[in-house]
Amino acid sequence: MTISAGAAGDYIVETANGTTIRVAAMGEGEPVILVHGTTANAEGWALVAPELATDFRVITYDRRGRGQSGDTPDYSFEGEADDLLTVLARAGAPAHLVGHSFGARVAMLAAQLSADIATLVLYEPPLANEAVPAGTYEAIEEATRIGDWDEVLARFLPLAGITDEEIASMRSDPPTWNASLDGARTVARETQALRACPVDLEALRRVGVPSLVLRGAETTSPIFLDGSDDVAAALGATVERIEGQRHIANVGAPDALAAAIRQFIMRSRT
Repeated sequence: MTISAGAAGDYIVETANGTTIRVAAMGEGEPVILVHGTTANAEGWALVAPELATDFRVITYDRRGRGQSGDTPDYSFEGEADDLLTVLARAGAPAHLVGHSFGARVAMLAAQLSADIATLVLYEPPLANEAVPAGTYEAIEEATRIGDWDEVLARFLPLAGITDEEIASMRSDPPTWNASLDGARTVARETQALRACPVDLEALRRVGVPSLVLRGAETTSPIFLDGSDDVAAALGATVERIEGQRHIANVGAPDALAAAIRQFIMRSRT
């Protein structure tokens, strides 16, 4: 692993598999690593990170293949976990790990592989691929083949329970929409990776750290709900709901999401 300095609060790490990952940090204290989902980059935490940075050293990163991070020709779910483990090693202490959506699945796998995790927070990991409507994956793969990133998002975002109104709001904010278009390039491979890597409940039972499973109180998608109780039970996790939210509380209610994370970490110390 190699590390080079970037702009204030930013740095680059190179993972064992040869990927360069751009990392950003703010605040002081115990490290909290935030792992973003599909169709996002580190900017997906832009409203949450400052809320948490009043109490913690908050670390975000662009997952491989988007933002300012690099990529490699071969892609695997395990490679994503290796990227996170490299960021974790650089954090310098057992870290609090927070994952959203696909990032929550990456965090789950990393937690099975590292002892340097203080707590684990999972916000709506996708668990039930069988709930995806027939033909959706094929349509995403075809749109990816021809580089139609708007069509990828049109197919993918409704799977996350994101409403037409929310999509219109995303489109109205160029940085948000451009980040989504950037992340759209990785949707096909990430959905393929999830289908090839089912959740290992036995491995989760061995994680052994305080864990929290978060859900939007308005979430109805079986992709996030089916199997969620099994994951929570395997981890011995607390389950909490974010009132008035679905899958993107990091944008819709960042203060409430940050408060839930903060309060959980504080409780875990007692």
